[in-house]
Amino acid sequence: MWLTLTGSLLALLLLANYHRQSSQLSDLHDSGFVAINNPVPIEPFQLTDHEDRKVGREVLQDNWSLVFFGFTYCPDVCPTTLGILNQVVSEMAQPPRIILVSADPERDTPELLKGYVTAFNPSFIGLTGELEQLTSLGYQLRVAFRKTDETENYMIEHSANIALVNPAGEFVGYFTIPHRKEEMVQVLQRVM
Repeated sequence: MWLTLTGSLLALLLLANYHRQSSQLSDLHDSGFVAINNPVPIEPFQLTDHEDRKVGREVLQDNWSLVFFGFTYCPDVCPTTLGILNQVVSEMAQPPRIILVSADPERDTPELLKGYVTAFNPSFIGLTGELEQLTSLGYQLRVAFRKTDETENYMIEHSANIALVNPAGEFVGYFTIPHRKEEMVQVLQRVM
């Protein structure tokens, strides 16, 4: 009987703690952050970074990461977002890793990505690769993108969510637009 009572009490405490944590993160929605109640492990992938090195899931581990899908030919959303992310990391003592994943693998070579992401911040990482791998990672992080047409000057339509991945390589939530530096910093300081 004592064991049953102790087990029941432990289960109630764990359930109460889970609901307390969920409700603490759910109030971040007003700050543009959508929390995932149960972190989702990122499945293995194979991409190339802006230094032309093959990387996988390990690039998302051992540090908090903000992951944004965009492309170097983007006229507005991508440079604006990377500028805001640069402001965010400059405000934090222990900033997250910033990763731009290309939604345009046909044009975004590692060399082009290197010049692009490091122009915003030398610590930023750019990733590109096979469309199938990029699409799979985007799906896991709730990001959609597509080529608008087959002309030479095509554009890429993409969602502007910024995914947050914990040091275990798990997707824990995302920032929606509009991205505001102050709110992002507050959320990150609370979640990380």
